[in-house]
Amino acid sequence: MVILQNLMNRLYRFQPRARRGQSPGPIRAAWIGGVLLVLIIMDCAGPVAVQAETFIDRQQPTDLRVVSFNVWLNTIVPGEHPTQPEKFVRLVNALDPDILNLQEVYADPASVVSLLNDIAPLDEGTWHAHKGRANVIASKYPLSMQATSIDFVAEHRAPAIALVDLPDERFKKDFYLINHHFIVGTTDEVREQQQRNADATVRWIRDARMPGGMFDLPPGTPIAVVGDLNNSRSSAPLGTIVTGDISDENTFGSDFLPDWDNSPFAESRPLINGEGYEVYTARFGSHKWRPDHIIYSDSVLNVANKFVLNTVDMSPAELEETGLEVFDVTIDQVGSKFDHLPVVADFRLVDIPWYLKRDGALGWVYGRDGNDYNYSGNNLHPGANLVGADLAGASLPAADLSYANLREADLAGVDLTGADLTGADLVGADLAGAIVAGVKSGAISGSPSRFPDQFKLEKGYLVGPHANLVEAHLAGANLREADLAGANLTEAHLAAANLREVDLAGANLTEAHLAAANLREADLAGANLTKAHLAAANLREVNLVGADLAGAGLAGADLAGAVLAGVKSGGITGFPSGVPGQFKLEMGYLVGPHVDLAEAQLSGANLREVDLAGVTLVSANLTSAVLIGASLDGATLENAQLMGADMSGASLANADLVDANLSGAIFTDVESWATASWKYAFYGTNDGPTWASGMDQAWRDSVGILAIGPTSGDFNDDGVVDAADYTMWKDNLGCDTSFLEGSGWSEANVVRKDYRIWEMNFQTSESAAEAGFIPEPTSFLLAFLALIGVPLRRLAVRCG
Repeated sequence: MVILQNLMNRLYRFQPRARRGQSPGPIRAAWIGGVLLVLIIMDCAGPVAVQAETFIDRQQPTDLRVVSFNVWLNTIVPGEHPTQPEKFVRLVNALDPDILNLQEVYADPASVVSLLNDIAPLDEGTWHAHKGRANVIASKYPLSMQATSIDFVAEHRAPAIALVDLPDERFKKDFYLINHHFIVGTTDEVREQQQRNADATVRWIRDARMPGGMFDLPPGTPIAVVGDLNNSRSSAPLGTIVTGDISDENTFGSDFLPDWDNSPFAESRPLINGEGYEVYTARFGSHKWRPDHIIYSDSVLNVANKFVLNTVDMSPAELEETGLEVFDVTIDQVGSKFDHLPVVADFRLVDIPWYLKRDGALGWVYGRDGNDYNYSGNNLHPGANLVGADLAGASLPAADLSYANLREADLAGVDLTGADLTGADLVGADLAGAIVAGVKSGAISGSPSRFPDQFKLEKGYLVGPHANLVEAHLAGANLREADLAGANLTEAHLAAANLREVDLAGANLTEAHLAAANLREADLAGANLTKAHLAAANLREVNLVGADLAGAGLAGADLAGAVLAGVKSGGITGFPSGVPGQFKLEMGYLVGPHVDLAEAQLSGANLREVDLAGVTLVSANLTSAVLIGASLDGATLENAQLMGADMSGASLANADLVDANLSGAIFTDVESWATASWKYAFYGTNDGPTWASGMDQAWRDSVGILAIGPTSGDFNDDGVVDAADYTMWKDNLGCDTSFLEGSGWSEANVVRKDYRIWEMNFQTSESAAEAGFIPEPTSFLLAFLALIGVPLRRLAVRCG
């Protein structure tokens, strides 16, 4: 009970405010009482063993978590907003940042420290905070070298700048941060001011790195520039910070490569919840964009995990695991109003001995005996003279050896993971046993005396498994004997290249240029061919199992005999000259047996007599599709939208139609329907399907198909079917029906069928439309399916 009391004390300050004219006492009592009831029940039930890990988890407990979050007009401060402070409590505790960079916070640093000590107390010590107007760096560790101005035009946008004193037992270096919030707008004046701020930032970093300026950072100190750069229309200021390309050199000096190894900074481009394809950090209605950034010195930092947190897209299981709620990143309670989202990066320091060179850049050597080395007066760096150098067994991950002279050098067994060998002279160099995964190359001169296993030199590139061949110019190259499994060939130029029988399993060929390339019998299992240019390519008998062809250009490509099981598609342009038997191209999708058409948009598609056996059609939109005579044996149509689809004569042996919407579908003369799974499939009673003989009411009742009436779902009895009714259903699932005041399914308890009643009527509810809260059917249903996977016994604790 001591734990409960402490938590109650912390939550007390985030209670909802009373409405105008209403006494705060009853609201306070009800809110606190409700929280206490849930906590007591959870405490009595004992700990719940949760095995699942989420994308939020650190990969290693020693990773340094940096978060940037524009919190929208100070609303995290208690009393400023009715719901945002308690959401902020959950976000901070779920993310557990080491360094929290906030924008639009007008409270003083002491108040921020007090707030964080209250909602996320440390095991020992206190939080620390430094503020530059509305930008705050909050840290679990002490802050020094604090500043608030980099020669800004608009001082109300002054950044927060500080050195974070990281604990020596965990980190070998401290961490230098610049937390920005650039002015927003698209006028020439605004863009000029944004650019000036970016130019000034590069000058500031130059001074920090180069000895003898206003202040000096210790060599190799990690640097990060974070925050809301408001780059809605122009990427120039962002590019300036990343590359050091100063616009106004008369005022701010010449261009300056900002990283310690005289290279550009890296920019974290995290995906929503760490997966999928969307890269945005702010959302206003349907408009999504990316004003928030974490830019960092990747010469001394690696990113172990990164994501943009969007609780609306999290599954119920992930929400439960992390203690978050579905609308915690929105600024309303129904998910219709967004602002900025938290941006997260987990950093690890690159463990390489560094030394400072004359030009202020860092160089490095780590020999097999752990000592630093010099060769003919030159250390390892771009263009270094390393003729005959003995580097056997050295550890040189991410080393920049571009245009280095490595003639006759002994590189046997050296770790060159992610290194840059562009333009290097490798005549007679010994690379036997070297680790070259991710090595960047091109324009290499000469040929090594020995290569790493499975590698070869082609047109100046080191070609082999997991090679970094991004934008490589290999048009017409003969790569028939190459092993390119897992290679990164993004935007590589491979037109007319010979890749016959080559292992490309798991390779990244996003937007690769493969026009007229010979890929016959190649292994592309699991390869990413998104937006690849494959016009007239020879893909006969190629293995594309589990590959992604979304957006690929296939005009004239020959896919005859290709193995397409599990292939993903959609948005394909052009028509192939040949496809395997039983396959066709329909609405940009490769359609045939065992492909992956999850969430495919095939409304109105002509799939007459198509073989769709074993196809994944989870949450696919097949509204009004023609499926007459199609084979759907073993297909997964779970949660599919089949409204008005014509499935006459289709075969449904062992098909999965669980939770499918069957409204208005035609099932005349369907075959093997008795072996299919129909539980919780549903239809509106005013728009019922046309059933085949034998699919009578008794059978439909026995398999759990739901006929949904037109006037139910108003569970709070307020006259409209809206989001509040969904909340009532969710919070009372498994409880006695007396907890739903409105109409529902006629069973003793609140059940899954009641959700279908709500959904059927919610989607046509005028009040829901006016509120802008009509959810995407597929995403909403997927969230629902995950939710009902939680045992009812646990959900029932809400009853009463």
